[in-house]
Amino acid sequence: MPPASGRTYSELVRRTGGVRAQLCDGAAAWGPFFDGVATAVEQASRIDCTIPIPPPPDGSFFDRTRINVFVDLGDGDVRVGKVADPSACDDRGGWHYDDELDPTSVILCPATCEALQAAPGETRRVDVQFGCQTIPI
Repeated sequence: MPPASGRTYSELVRRTGGVRAQLCDGAAAWGPFFDGVATAVEQASRIDCTIPIPPPPDGSFFDRTRINVFVDLGDGDVRVGKVADPSACDDRGGWHYDDELDPTSVILCPATCEALQAAPGETRRVDVQFGCQTIPI
């Protein structure tokens, strides 16, 4: 057993808000350590608000006028309206393409993106769906 904890590692944990454990205490130290890591990741994680457009389902093709975005803020799916471009984003939220003529990603407006970020213990999600006519704001 080392006489003292590593100063360098202790300083890194302090500076980064990381998780610390007495791993030399044996197997009993690992469970709380991994629980602490999982909690730290959950609290620091954010949903990416630029979503690559998934490949269309088998037997269908991509049509940029037939994409819709749904978000679940913890109380079921809600359809989010499309805005013309980033300048049309406002406090109502919405989404737009990265490139209107040749899109590869859906980008959530800042208001929608912020609403989508979950508090610890909550589950939020975003879903890009094919098939129905795009609903504008």
